[in-house]
Amino acid sequence: MSTWVILAVAAGVVWFLARPLLSGQATTASRERAERGRLRDLLAAKEATYSALKEIEFDHLTRKLDEKDYQTLRTQYRAQAVRLLQEIDALHVEAAPTAKKRGAPRRKQAPVR
Repeated sequence: MSTWVILAVAAGVVWFLARPLLSGQATTASRERAERGRLRDLLAAKEATYSALKEIEFDHLTRKLDEKDYQTLRTQYRAQAVRLLQEIDALHVEAAPTAKKRGAPRRKQAPVR
């Protein structure tokens, strides 16, 4: 008899522990954490890129950097900044449907004449 009780309790514990994995809740939560981490990394990279752009601008103005090097570096960092901004925007667009569900309903706007 005690064997059956132990098996029933063990089955209940296994079911309780496996339930979030089977329902997909753990997957959604881990995906949201990963997206927040990725956004944090992208924002840090954006700030570093902006700082580098300011620094090469200053070096160019103080004549520490010649025109050719300045143009090359400026082009590279601006392209990197654009790529980072596009990735940040893409993450915001992916997160927007979730945020809309939590927020207040949107009101209809009057037609523009």
